[in-house]
Amino acid sequence: MKIRGYFLPPHIKVKDYTTLTFDRVEIEVPVLTPDLIWVITEHLLAFHDRVLMKRPVHSIVKAFGSAIRQWQKPSEPRQLALAALPAITGFSPEMIVRILEKPWAEYRSDKINVFLKNNIYNYKILDEFTMRPSMQSRAFGPRLTTHILAGNIPGAGIPDLIMASVIKSANLVKTSGGEPLLPVLFAESLAEIDSELAQGLAVVWWRGGDQAIENAAFSRSDCVIASGSNETIKGIQQRVKSRFIGYGHRLSFGLIGKEVLKNARTIAKRAALDVAMYDQQGCLSLRIFFMLKRAGP
Repeated sequence: MKIRGYFLPPHIKVKDYTTLTFDRVEIEVPVLTPDLIWVITEHLLAFHDRVLMKRPVHSIVKAFGSAIRQWQKPSEPRQLALAALPAITGFSPEMIVRILEKPWAEYRSDKINVFLKNNIYNYKILDEFTMRPSMQSRAFGPRLTTHILAGNIPGAGIPDLIMASVIKSANLVKTSGGEPLLPVLFAESLAEIDSELAQGLAVVWWRGGDQAIENAAFSRSDCVIASGSNETIKGIQQRVKSRFIGYGHRLSFGLIGKEVLKNARTIAKRAALDVAMYDQQGCLSLRIFFMLKRAGP
């Protein structure tokens, strides 16, 4: 099975390709150079200024919500992911089904709108000057956000991509050599819904630590979001001169209150799923549970 492992705006031309091989799956990716990164980022920045700044936030939210709904159905991208990701990631087919079910519902249009309303004074402030109690204000997201994705969890960087897009940032996404497919399929599903909006995305792979390519990307980015080991995060942060958000190593535990033990069987099933999810590779894969007792006698 050979699959295209990149998503680029139509007019970006690539001369050379290479193949990432995973068991029975081959992923074709472009051979990137600093000059090609410059061309890609030049397009993304121009697209931000020409198109994204004029797009109403609600239309961006609607497009991503429609793309999410496609992933909740037996769509072609979802079926391809179900077929290929077990070979790419080493997760069982059953775990891939769980992984694809879990995150999507949290990023439906209604959930994104609630998030915006709870975290931004008035999300229309991203579209126009809006009256606040004592002044008029307008908010601006980054012109370009670069995402460095980890490969241990399929699709782990997609929520950051969605939220960066909602605040009208163009996005350059570096996929991981351990999982270079799902972000590409998600970008393709967005392009089917809204081909114009998808031109604000570029999803590509390069070998992690390639400083020439990364320096070209970082130098043009207003924000860099990276996931990986603590060592990887530290190394990237030292080279980023703009805003940086890093997700390094985390350890999670669970708390179970005594009052819920009347539903012990249900709680045990939920706890078992939380422990097993992502085969213990996720930052939210629980290592231990603590039982809490009520204060007092």
